[in-house]
Amino acid sequence: MKILVFCEHTDGKVKKSSLELMGAASGSNLVAVLLGAGAKSVAASLGSYGAKKVYSSETSAFTNYNSEVFASALSEVLKKETPDLVLASGSSLARDLFPRVAARLDASFVADCSELSIQGESLNIAKPLYSGKCSAKVNFVSAGMKIVLMRPNQLP
Repeated sequence: MKILVFCEHTDGKVKKSSLELMGAASGSNLVAVLLGAGAKSVAASLGSYGAKKVYSSETSAFTNYNSEVFASALSEVLKKETPDLVLASGSSLARDLFPRVAARLDASFVADCSELSIQGESLNIAKPLYSGKCSAKVNFVSAGMKIVLMRPNQLP
């Protein structure tokens, strides 16, 4: 399974929630994407977390978040790489960005997930319902690209 992880970073370091996703996807064909100031310096560290390929850009267009600019750039990377699964942390940036990307690419999308298990080509996802009183297992019906936003601090 080919997996792409959208990594967020701040102060020259990849955010912990992004590293959790890199760990969950390790052992697969893993690609990472970083956008924004300082992305190139942070990108070098992602190889040690299992990334086989890293896309990064520090152009002035990514200095401040703009949903259209980020969605356009990320959509182009996804068209080129055609991953089976896209993982991102459920941050406010990702909650704004990924529904736009999913609509552009006609991809399946689920947010607010709390459980993730990847075993070969098998994908097991759960998300909480009713204020966490129960959870629902998520199954994707289509065979196309799947975009999953995970709650931070849910993975080992």
